[in-house]
Parts: sequence; C-alpha cells; structure tokens
Amino acid sequence: MVGALMDPKSISQVLETLTQQSWLHGVKAGLAILACVFIFLESQAHTITEEVRARLLKRLPLVLVGGGLAVIVLQQLADSAKALAVFKNGAIPILGVFAVAIGLFAIGVHGIRFGVMHDRAKQIIGAVLATVAIVFFFLFYHLSYKDYYHRWEFFHYYMGSKYTKELSYKRIYICAAIADAETGNQTAVKRRKMRDLSATNLLIPSKPFLEEPEICKSHFSEARWEDFKKDLQFFRRVSGGGYWKDMQKDHGYNPPPIWTIAGHYLSSLQPASSEYFKLLAGLDVTMTALLFLAIGWAFGWRVTIVALLFWGTQEPAPFYWTGGAFLRQDWFFLAIMAACLARKRYFFLAGFALAYSAGLRIFPAVLWAGPLAIIAWDIYRKRRLQRSYLKFLAGGAAAVLVLVPLSLHVTGGVHSYEEFMHHIKVHQNTALTNHVGLHTVIKASPEGRMKYARNNALLDPFERWKKQRNDRFEKYKVLWGALFLSFGGLLFFALRRTKALWIGMGLSLILVVSAAEATCYYWSIWVLAAMLSRLKRQMEWPLLAVFLGVFAFAGFKILLTQMPDNSLTAFSISVSVVAALYYYYHETLLRFARSNGSMEIAIIGLAGASQVFSNQFYFIDDKFTAISALYVAWTVAFVLAFFRWPRAQLGLNTLPVRSESPGA
Repeated sequence: MVGALMDPKSISQVLETLTQQSWLHGVKAGLAILACVFIFLESQAHTITEEVRARLLKRLPLVLVGGGLAVIVLQQLADSAKALAVFKNGAIPILGVFAVAIGLFAIGVHGIRFGVMHDRAKQIIGAVLATVAIVFFFLFYHLSYKDYYHRWEFFHYYMGSKYTKELSYKRIYICAAIADAETGNQTAVKRRKMRDLSATNLLIPSKPFLEEPEICKSHFSEARWEDFKKDLQFFRRVSGGGYWKDMQKDHGYNPPPIWTIAGHYLSSLQPASSEYFKLLAGLDVTMTALLFLAIGWAFGWRVTIVALLFWGTQEPAPFYWTGGAFLRQDWFFLAIMAACLARKRYFFLAGFALAYSAGLRIFPAVLWAGPLAIIAWDIYRKRRLQRSYLKFLAGGAAAVLVLVPLSLHVTGGVHSYEEFMHHIKVHQNTALTNHVGLHTVIKASPEGRMKYARNNALLDPFERWKKQRNDRFEKYKVLWGALFLSFGGLLFFALRRTKALWIGMGLSLILVVSAAEATCYYWSIWVLAAMLSRLKRQMEWPLLAVFLGVFAFAGFKILLTQMPDNSLTAFSISVSVVAALYYYYHETLLRFARSNGSMEIAIIGLAGASQVFSNQFYFIDDKFTAISALYVAWTVAFVLAFFRWPRAQLGLNTLPVRSESPGA
C-alpha cells in the first residue's frame, strides 16, 4: 500500500488536487492557523512547568500513532465515502503533514525551560513553517504550465516595452491584429474581439482595423515591423488559439515610462524565445529572495519569518497573478528595500528606492505620506530639518532627476507621459473584477454583482456591470472623500511622536487601501506590516474586534449552507454567539490582545482570513469585495493600535542599528 501511495503518479495526483483553488485556500489557511497556534504556545510558555513539559513529551508519540491509524482507516474507507476521497491517494502526504506538525510541537515543548521557549526551538519551528509557506506560494512547484514564464504577461510587457515608441499605450492590440493577419491568421483575427484602449476600454471587433493597416504600420520602420511580426508569431505559437485570442481582451500595456527603461533594454537584448523568457522570469524570483534577505538584515529572523508566512499564505497576491512574469516584483523589492534601508539609516538610498518604486507603479507614492508626516511634525517642533530627513528627501529627488530624463530618452519624449496619464485615466474609470480597496467596497451593491449584471449577449459582457459600479461610486464619492480624509488625519496624528521613517511607511498602508483602486496583486505590500510587529507586539482591542467580526462572518457562511433560505436567522445566530463569547470571556480576550506576540498573530491571521473569505464566494467580484472590506477594517485597526498607545512608539531604537544617534 505504501509503495502505491508513494508512486510518482499518485503524488502528482495529490499535488494536482492541492493546487485546485478550494484545496489551496484550505491548506494555506491551515498553515496560517498552525503558525498562530505556535506563536500562542510561545506566549503561554510561562504556564508550562517541568512536570507538564515531561507529561506532554511522553504523550506526543501516542498522539502520532493514533493519528496515523486514523489516517489509514480513513484511507480504507475512501472508496465508500465521497467526502473521504482525498485520503485515497493522499494518505501518506496527510500523515506526513500531521507528523511534521507533531514534531514541531515536540520541538517547541522540548525547548521550554523554566517558562521560556529557547530561541533555537523558535528558529527551527519558524524556519520549517516559512519554508512550507514558500512551497505553498509556488503551488508546490506543480505549475500549470511546463515552462516557468507567463505567456500572457510576457506578451504585454515584453512587446509593450520593446516596441514602446511604435506601440505607445494605445496600439498593442491593433498592431497585434494587423501583424497576426499578415502572418497567416487573418480569418481568426476577423472573428475575434479586442480591447479599445484609446477611449472606452470596452471590447470591440478587430476586423475594421485590418482595412487600415497604416494606422499601425506608419509608426514602424520596415525592419522593426518584421521584427515585431516574428516576435508576435512566437507568442501565437506558444499560446494556442483560445489563449491567444483572449490575450487581446486584456487592458493593454500599463507600466509607467520609468518602468519601460529596464523593460525596454532587457527585451531588446534577445528576440522572443522560451529560453530567454525563463531567464527574465527568474529576475522576479531573485528580487523576491533578496527582499526577504534584506528584511532579515534590517529586522532580524523573527520578522522575516512573520513576513514569509504572511506572503506565502495571503490571497490577494498569490502566484496565480504574477508568477513567471517579467519584472512585476521590482516595485515590491524597492518599496521593501526602502523600509529596510531607512531602518539601517541609509537614508539617501531609502529615499531613492522609495521614489524609484513609485515611478515603477505610481501607487507606492502614497508610502511617502507617512515619512512626510513625520518630517512635518519634526520641523514643527524643532523649526529645522534634520540631516537624516534631508538625506531621505535628497534621495527621492535624485531618483526623479535621474529616472525621468532617462525614461524620456527611451520612450521618445514627453508625449509618453501624456499618453500614460490618458491610459491610466481610462483604466481607472474601468471597473475590474480583481480590483481591491475602499473604492471597491463603496462600489459594491447586491444588484450590481457580477452574478446579476453580467450579460453575455453584449459585445462586452461586463459593460453593464462596469457602468453600475462607476455610477454607484459617483453617487457615494463624498463618502469616499470623507473616509479618505479621516484615514489621512488618523495617520498624521498617529505619527505625531514617531521619528523613524520606516514606521511611517508601514502605517501608510491605510492610504494604500483607500487612496485608489488597485489590482489585487499589489497588496503584497502588506508585508510592510510584518516589519512593525517587532516594534509593536500587541494587537490591541481594535484588531481583536476585526477578528471577532471574521469569526462571525465564517459562522454565518457555515450556517447558511445548512439554512440557505434563512440568511437573517443564520446572521443573528452567528453574531449572537460571538457577542456571547465576548461577553463571558472579554477579560481573557483583551488580555490576549495585549500580550506579546498577538500582533504577529494578527498579521498572519489576516492572511489566513483572506483565504477563508476567498473560499466562501463563487464570483470573483464578491470575493475581492469581501477581501477589500477585510483589509480596510484590519488596516484601520492596525493604525489604531499605534495611535492609542503613543508611548509604545518611544522605544524606536531597540533594534540594533549602525548608529545609536537619536533620530529616525
């Protein structure tokens, strides 16, 4: 039996199952919960006497044997019960996971001496959990495509940057249609749709553009047009008919001109090929590895593990969206590096990195809000600008002075910025199913859900859905403005006693979540919150309230499966249970919220909660509306944790730095 279960084909089938979305949500949420349990165990180490420790270690082997027998029994029953089907081929992996969890628990208990868990035990447990999180993020390395590069992503970013002067921000689909027709695919082109990037951002027929090829070809030299067609033929060949057709319905080439600098030079080195694209896709993996090494360098091993656990188990920015892409993590790398450099007092480089990150993706510009508020408060108190802050501002200015002229040279002039701003304006007025943020929450309405508003009879099935969401935001724009100003005021006041610029970057997440809508995969930036867990180790009552709300929601969804026609009853029961739990155990819950390590649980718990929310919705717009509401509430509560106890922010230099001089 064991040999059959360990067969490579059987293991492949198990991995195939685990990479399905419903299972993936479950295993990631499970890992997040397990990590939170170990953090809680550490916080309770003072309650474990030597006698209790010995008793636990003695009983753990029995628990392991009992669990193993239970898995074997369930494996034998798998053929007769559909709910147990996973045990048929997954008994060995499941038993392995159970054994690892018991082993880690044993390491933790063994490492407790005189009420304190030894650092070595914590490091071993953390390293194992973080490694599993990395494996989860990369889908167990059981990728749905055989080569590690994302064809869809590369078509837009490679072609858009390589031929930036010819395509600009409007012509990638038009030129693709014309080149496609000229290289033997005319019949298919005439039948397909493409996105109108110049005005409406809706789907339109491709056929009319074939009658006016000069609308595209006039921007190309003859040699460049031939190169473009050769590269396009490669993408068509490796993509397949349906996938290739759907590529033309995306939203074009979106990066700012500053991103195009590196994108253009790298894409111009080689013609399109699988070998070169795999090399380019490796850049993101390298930068991601480096940014976590930088977190370890600046903040220590514990913060690094919390950051890895959050990154590996969160839902808004999984591998699915940007895995195997072309320089999609450069902004992320630089934004995190900016915080690390500021923590280690390399202020000029920190400012340069943060400005460069903003130039690559625009929205990281709001991460400047916190540092600028800190600088403003300091100038108000001292009537002068500190040298460290001056270096930070100089670094940002240097980035602008270097990168903007270079981008003008690469893209062909100032018109590239004008076209980019027009493109982004059109893009921002187009609701997407994977948009996230305060805007997304305000735009959502029961009747405007994709479930009801999508109409496949239209040329663009989402036209009515997009209009309803935009109309609703116009109606409630004043509400958004009031909330945004309130969040900005909360951030500004929360930083009144803070001197460290990296703290300002982390708390600026409250503006990331509210300033503008972003596509989901940019919310990997919440890794910044993990850095602040070293400074503030208690979650406090606002974050506790958020998680009580999560429990109420989860209970409501579970009850709703049993009483689908009684949603009000299910909601009432769920809220009542959570309210009763708080009423009877509020002192214990508040004690937990104010205990060391609870902030780490809150951060990893956010990732786990995002997986729970994701698994509750069939339609993608419902899923990201729920996740947006979760992140908005969590981030406001996160800032309140710093706002309500400003004295906790006085000990800002408790971490080792290069210099012990006062300041940021």
